[in-house]
Amino acid sequence: MSKMGKYLMLLALLPLLAIIPTGCAPTGAPTGAVAVYVTDPGPVSNVSHINITASEVKIHKAGDDGEGEWISLNITNPSFDLIALNETGLKELLAQGNVTAGNYTQIRMTIAGVNVTLDGETQNATVPSGELKFVRPFQVVDGNTTILSLDFDASKSVIITGTSEVIVRPVVTLNVSMQKE
Repeated sequence: MSKMGKYLMLLALLPLLAIIPTGCAPTGAPTGAVAVYVTDPGPVSNVSHINITASEVKIHKAGDDGEGEWISLNITNPSFDLIALNETGLKELLAQGNVTAGNYTQIRMTIAGVNVTLDGETQNATVPSGELKFVRPFQVVDGNTTILSLDFDASKSVIITGTSEVIVRPVVTLNVSMQKE
């Protein structure tokens, strides 16, 4: 091939080479928000406070390999009083974060501590596992907020042993809803 032919071929290929990098450039993965709230709708006799402190909230993203990954959410308010939530009838934001859109399978909350005020006396309580686990699939949709509400039933969660030890075995329902932005 002549010099002129090679030159013309190169000129013909240059526009194609310019297109290839932009056509194959990775794009940002779609993201959605997750907000975790706590609430308690029921009354508890002789218990005036159930203060719970969370040290970690994380969600599990399903993976193609069957393993997936755990993603920690930012804790915005680590301590909450279930009785105060009951009296106000409100939900309180516990944790939130922007995550990759997709299928999620679980939420876990690590409990750093619990104290219960019973008949005017505050006592440290034990939580047998130290962690709340919810295995329930939910979706995070691009541009939307997935709301996970941890609905505690304080009246069924506090146990007083024969030795006056206070044990909190949280009875919690996980409710999932979607808020479009």
